[in-house]
Amino acid sequence: MQSAEQLFRKMQTVGHSPNLQGYAILLDGYYKYGHLERAMAFFQQLEEQGVNLDIVIYTILINGMCNAGKIEDPNRLCKTLLQNWCQPNVATHTTLINGLCKEGHVNEAHRSLKEMGQKGCSPNAATHNILISTALESKDELAVSRASSQNS
Repeated sequence: MQSAEQLFRKMQTVGHSPNLQGYAILLDGYYKYGHLERAMAFFQQLEEQGVNLDIVIYTILINGMCNAGKIEDPNRLCKTLLQNWCQPNVATHTTLINGLCKEGHVNEAHRSLKEMGQKGCSPNAATHNILISTALESKDELAVSRASSQNS
């Protein structure tokens, strides 16, 4: 990560402005290498600089928080997305649902699925596969049936 940060700073020093893809790569790297605090500081820095963040950045943030077990924050972040007029897409919702399932918040995951549909965002096969897989892992036949019926 240190090399990536140095390259990122050097790029800025020579007058090249990073684009959203560059920000996304660095943010994702922080999470992949377990640097949650640095990722959050970087995100806040982008907000303070007035960078117009897109859904990809927010989805990376949600995924990183979910993987770090910070499930309360992604829920709050989704609400922030809506306040900032950045509509979560299927990838964002699926990322949140996956994080909720991993943390054992299956009912909350199903609520998120329902909200997703109410907001006009159709779940995809990956969304349903997460719920079915979670139900199978719990060996809960009712949950498997519920997850399977939502896929129809």
